[in-house]
Amino acid sequence: MLRAARVFGSMGKESFKRWFPFLGAYTGARIAEISQLYLDDFCVQDGLPCIHIRTDKPDQSLKTVHSERIIPIHQDLINEGFLKFVEARRAEGHRRLFPELPSGNRRGFGHKPSLWFTKFRAKLGWGDGETFHSLRHTVITKLKRQGYSSDLVAGLVGHGHGSITFDRYGKDYRVVEVAPLIRAIDY
Repeated sequence: MLRAARVFGSMGKESFKRWFPFLGAYTGARIAEISQLYLDDFCVQDGLPCIHIRTDKPDQSLKTVHSERIIPIHQDLINEGFLKFVEARRAEGHRRLFPELPSGNRRGFGHKPSLWFTKFRAKLGWGDGETFHSLRHTVITKLKRQGYSSDLVAGLVGHGHGSITFDRYGKDYRVVEVAPLIRAIDY
């Protein structure tokens, strides 16, 4: 899968085509969450570069209240030059990570990447039943098979825990607690 994403290079004005497969595969984030990222959604916590999935701007939205989270950036993404890409976007004066994605669509920022990925999946050798969301399923399955707790995985991917104790009263996991899960994602 990742070799296929490399084929597209930097993609110039459509950089989302290069980065979306990587981000989906190494974060488990939803396509809409990735699509609406602003450059100030990137931060350093506990000494680790991270992506803050949140609704800090009027045009950002989340599927559920549990979806807000901070995800450490996988070393493979860093090695691919993702942090350099983020910095280049800042230097170009952009506010959003993917300014080429239109925000006025009633379906949200994720509509254009979703249409593109439907065509791109054939280059990955995927069938009709597989979608961008399949990357999220893959991340969760990989972590489940490695024995990580469902609570930690839920925290990483922005799911509720199904428990009033954790969902209502519990605080989010710290970045250092979910960093081992990110490191465990291997392709």
